[in-house]
Amino acid sequence: MVIWARLAQEGTHLMFPYLELAKHYEHRAKDYITAIEYTLMAQTRASNVVERLAFRAGCAQTAGVDDRRGEAGGGSEEAAGEEAGGHADARAYELLLRARHEWQSLDRHRMQEGVRDLYRVADMDATLGQVPLEIVRASVAREMFGQIEPAEAAQQVRKVAEGLGDKPQAMERIRPALAWMAFHVDRDLAAALELAHPCEPAPMDSWGQRLRALFAASRRRFDEACAVLEDAQLEDPYSPWIGASLAWMHHLAGEPEESMRHMRRCLEIAPEHAASQLYGGMILAFQDDARGAVKLTSELTRQGPQLDLALSVHAYALARNGERAEAEECLERLQWMSHERYVMRSFSAA
Repeated sequence: MVIWARLAQEGTHLMFPYLELAKHYEHRAKDYITAIEYTLMAQTRASNVVERLAFRAGCAQTAGVDDRRGEAGGGSEEAAGEEAGGHADARAYELLLRARHEWQSLDRHRMQEGVRDLYRVADMDATLGQVPLEIVRASVAREMFGQIEPAEAAQQVRKVAEGLGDKPQAMERIRPALAWMAFHVDRDLAAALELAHPCEPAPMDSWGQRLRALFAASRRRFDEACAVLEDAQLEDPYSPWIGASLAWMHHLAGEPEESMRHMRRCLEIAPEHAASQLYGGMILAFQDDARGAVKLTSELTRQGPQLDLALSVHAYALARNGERAEAEECLERLQWMSHERYVMRSFSAA
């Protein structure tokens, strides 16, 4: 799996790495949306009729059109339709993929539109089990960025949880979000701790692991946060978010050498990824490589000009590089933008 992931990261023209990754996410990780994305990537690399026919057959299987997947795949409620004999709506799948891409962008308006599309998908096809999970993840992300009120985000997460009462596997995947809201919105540490430790951690759940790490770090348990992320990195060694978050946790724990080791590896694997630029900018600026930090944060602010964290880190890097006037300009812009933001009550890396 590691070899296939490395080949895909390097942008190989072969279709086989993407098909193998699609199989991995479908059968082992049970992340069917990611499996579909890798299958679609494989389609663009199909160079003859035979490969295209194989893609069509594999796409139908990966997308879970056959309603018998629930029996063959171990009874996963995310894969099987809620109605016997139900078939997935192709338009709903396409809209779901677009919505998933949009809410993960750094643009406020695109994220908002992505969430709206997720609710449209839910109305179009109720059998798509990935939709509730995406709504939860998007709600947490928007709360962290100050785009919606924490209370509104908590309400959205809990509403999804109410609809998943009879689906324990899906509930396990949103427990980190419920714990986050219990701690940062309700200020109920006991409830948050109970929710933060699932009985059966979901495999290949890098999003849940990162949220658990942030929850631990928000209580200054940096060693615990590092342990969580190290376990996640064993399952997904080429995830920029996991690698960069691990570097940041070691930085917060007062381990600069270990922090730089993880950060260098992350910058080698994904130098243009937002996670590498965000955390790399903070760590490099602190480690007296302000010029390198400014280079990273400049690109980050270009990609996400409305992202408060990006401007904050960019201002810090500029100040460390001796560019005081430019740093003050960034902070003035940030102050002006703050009038359109909700106050973040959750732990922020910046």
